[in-house]
Amino acid sequence: MREVGVRFIASTDAGIPNIFHTDLPLALPVFSEIAGLTNTETLRAATSDAARAIGLSGVTGSIESGRSADFIIYDENPLADLNVLKVPKLVVVRGQEVSVD
Repeated sequence: MREVGVRFIASTDAGIPNIFHTDLPLALPVFSEIAGLTNTETLRAATSDAARAIGLSGVTGSIESGRSADFIIYDENPLADLNVLKVPKLVVVRGQEVSVD
């Protein structure tokens, strides 16, 4: 599919029993491997590409002036290892810090 230009997006499809939005960081390393994506491609599939696919690219999906100000900080680089996504240090939603517990 990728060879013909199909853009992949990553999600939890919240509607599947016992799968929650908060499970996405656990699923991304598996998604990356199965889809044959690099870590950068996987992170785009979960952020900017997903926002574009659902018509929200003007609101969220990238860190830009005028966007929702949603971002996550990690102690290590998720571009080197997607498993880092399982342990966020700081989560900001709409410009406000939220608990990572």
